[in-house]
Amino acid sequence: MMNYEIFSIFALKTSKMRRIKSILLSFMAFIALSAHAQEVADNDSVASDSTVVLTSTLVMPNAFSPNHDGINEIYKAKSYQNIVEFHAYIFNRWGQKLYDWTKIEEGWDGTYRGNDVKQGTYFVLVKAKGADGQTYNIRKDVNLLRGWTEGTSTSSNP
Repeated sequence: MMNYEIFSIFALKTSKMRRIKSILLSFMAFIALSAHAQEVADNDSVASDSTVVLTSTLVMPNAFSPNHDGINEIYKAKSYQNIVEFHAYIFNRWGQKLYDWTKIEEGWDGTYRGNDVKQGTYFVLVKAKGADGQTYNIRKDVNLLRGWTEGTSTSSNP
């Protein structure tokens, strides 16, 4: 019924009615285009010029225990997201480079030239870059714990 009323207004020939007709037609065209644009956007078929910024994160642990118990055997990134460049180095207390790697999912197994290094404190240097432009320059001590196993405690209290 409403469509009939709108079209009966369109049949009128006065100047005011022509103006109303023009406004209504413009409004209806705007609504139709808006609905079409929303439908297309909902179907993901329109290219968008908006940019999605991927937030990067990188966390390196401060200890690991390569003692062949299957837990924490490799020193590697604890968590990471959207890292596009990565290089990590392990040094001993005298500054000698023992190991380095560039694939973030890999890591150090606690050896140098195929031999286990002693339990102790080592140093890691990580240089990385995230997809969001964030640069990471992580420098921290790494505790290599050979005698620690799941369920053991360093506390003397029961």
